[in-house]
Amino acid sequence: MNKWWPVLWCALIASIFSTLGMLNFGQAAPVLKEGESIDLLIGPEYSKKVLPLIKSAKKKVWVGVYVASYYEDRSFGIQNQFMKALVDAYKKGVDVKVVLDESLDWDSTKNGYSDKRSTKNDAVFNYLKKHGVPVLFDSTEQTMHGKFVIVDDQWVVLGSTNWTYSALSKNVEISTITNNEQINREMEDFFEILWKQSEKGQKVSF
Repeated sequence: MNKWWPVLWCALIASIFSTLGMLNFGQAAPVLKEGESIDLLIGPEYSKKVLPLIKSAKKKVWVGVYVASYYEDRSFGIQNQFMKALVDAYKKGVDVKVVLDESLDWDSTKNGYSDKRSTKNDAVFNYLKKHGVPVLFDSTEQTMHGKFVIVDDQWVVLGSTNWTYSALSKNVEISTITNNEQINREMEDFFEILWKQSEKGQKVSF
């Protein structure tokens, strides 16, 4: 795993946050303290790092993801392993919460959205719900395009990786993982807002 100078990592994280609309322009980039790190996860490195991290969680696993998949007939698929890890963590008493994007289907004939909701995340939603894991769809008035994981008030994973077979095993996805205190705090604050607004069926205001 490549490591760059801390200032370059901070710039990278700040740019990702800005893209997601989580930071205001002009806000200072996070500063790494002693013992903190920011590393890249490219391609399959994501699964190799994040899946064990979820399995080792003691307190919290909060997830926001644009697209996730689950297949009943593919028990050993990497995407199913992520879902099972969430269920197992929840059964151990870990605070597990998941927000999935809910949107309308795109109608190419109209070059716009149809009136029919997308079912892209239904299988995951139903699987988690069946096993008692708290899971919500966000508001259809917005696109929740983030892909992030918060673990134990310590680790934040943030980047381009959806929880699908292709994203987790084949695509050239790029994500970051950090134990930076400032990023963790801001992501937890954001997730709490996202969760509360999703419970109400309302979009998040920035």
